[in-house]
Amino acid sequence: DDEPPPTAVSAHGRRGGGRNKLPDHLPRERVEHDLTESEKRCPCCDQTRQRIGEISHEQLEFIPASLKVIEHVRFK
Repeated sequence: DDEPPPTAVSAHGRRGGGRNKLPDHLPRERVEHDLTESEKRCPCCDQTRQRIGEISHEQLEFIPASLKVIEHVRFK
């Protein structure tokens, strides 16, 4: 039973998932989705709850090039 001694394997780090950040030069539009007044009220004491933060995500919207017809008129 000549077993070789166990070899130590160094731990390898895992790469974080996710997508790349969208470029800063693109125009941005902020759309806010707020709660209704009834959803902002506490069910126990009926006081208006305070906002504690926000969660945001970015969505890339592709708008293809638009076409139009230009009519050139020459008078006689």
